[in-house]
Amino acid sequence: MARKLKKAKTTAPKARKRASRPARGPRRWLEDDLLVDYKKVPGNDGRAFNPLADRQGASGYAWRNAFQEYKRRQQMALAATAALPTAAPDFGAPMVPIGSNWLPLGPTVVMDGQTGGGERQPVAGRVAGIAAGPGGTVVYAASANGGVFRSDDGALTWQAMDQIDIDPNSPASASLICGAIAMDPTNPKRVFVGTGEGATYSYFSSRITNALPAYRGIGILRTDDGGATWHVEQSDLAGQAFFALALNPADREGAVAATTAGLYRRKAQPGGQFEWIRLAAGVFSSVVSAVAAGTVRFFAARWPQVGDGTTAEVLWSADGETWQPAGTGFPTDGVCRIALGAQPGNPNLLYAFVAGTEGILHGLYRLDGIGQPWKAVSGLPDVLPVVKGQAQGNYDIAIAVDPEKGDIVYLGGSYHKQFGGASIWRCEIQSSGAVYRVTSDASIGQHAHSDVHTRLCEK
Repeated sequence: MARKLKKAKTTAPKARKRASRPARGPRRWLEDDLLVDYKKVPGNDGRAFNPLADRQGASGYAWRNAFQEYKRRQQMALAATAALPTAAPDFGAPMVPIGSNWLPLGPTVVMDGQTGGGERQPVAGRVAGIAAGPGGTVVYAASANGGVFRSDDGALTWQAMDQIDIDPNSPASASLICGAIAMDPTNPKRVFVGTGEGATYSYFSSRITNALPAYRGIGILRTDDGGATWHVEQSDLAGQAFFALALNPADREGAVAATTAGLYRRKAQPGGQFEWIRLAAGVFSSVVSAVAAGTVRFFAARWPQVGDGTTAEVLWSADGETWQPAGTGFPTDGVCRIALGAQPGNPNLLYAFVAGTEGILHGLYRLDGIGQPWKAVSGLPDVLPVVKGQAQGNYDIAIAVDPEKGDIVYLGGSYHKQFGGASIWRCEIQSSGAVYRVTSDASIGQHAHSDVHTRLCEK
């Protein structure tokens, strides 16, 4: 007994030290202790208690203001109820006399959105994927925990695709959590949505439950009528998450998915139905496609995980079925999450934006032809700032290639150290001997939220 007490006494200080260590990056929003903080309310002693201010600085009063607005509406509702049967104010929903009533508070923007350029601006919630139709008039946005939204006027106004709220057949899953979206290039009413958010994988996979239920999906959904109705396609992806979807420009039924459970392809089954079949195991963090003069190529990237025996690699396929390594000499040491960027009309050009250990930038690499060697791109801007030996490359990483100029790429990471807001950069690249280098760059993300998860670069 004495030995047990002594052991407990010596380990307690270490436990307290770990508990007191402040979380950083997205982990600070996702850890359990923050859920407790958000249940606290401003005190009645005149002191403005604000958990956001403690973690986000002196400007973090959005939570308090929202709470005060709620209290104001609550008091209005109580006064209206007490005055019944006198006509009550219109709150947009039926009122139950002398009872508890729900008050409409949204949807609305997220205030104090961690933007740069002076006073923080309102932003939308986290977006996991964007798909735009020809000309950019029809746009779909897949949100991390709010389903899909559609715009018919080039993103000026939006409507929620509420039909995506489907009761799951598996536990710890939900259809409103989105990780990827892709639109049929010939029909903007035909859209695929991969449910389950891949961006948060590295944070939740280390938990005992192997990811919080709120970030798991029910598989893949399809609409053929612009979101009026949705269908759950057959797969074993319930309880998993998506990073990306890529459609075959030459075959409207062909599609490939990068998921936490592996690389998947959509295959026709007897009776005219389709099923998503796993082609390769592991975590695949990116997939893109390109076509020119009848040549179609898919590219996919594997994110190696500790203990599963996989290695980092970039693969290519002409049909989405048979895959082989793309290029030669792709780096593997210290490689973690990989994001791929391709020109839709150039299957011979590919970029790999790579995060390394602790989410720190590993590098940007370019491939000119599937049989050619990968070349490093030097002179990159500070896309993934390092703080206390860590960065957010396993959570925030995105790349897009200019559809007209293959030497221009857009890189997205976490926050901008100098100006605040998002770390989004426009980079011009030129060859320099056996490698490439960034000859000029420009920061363009000050008015966006600091975390960048997806990209869209269309003609």
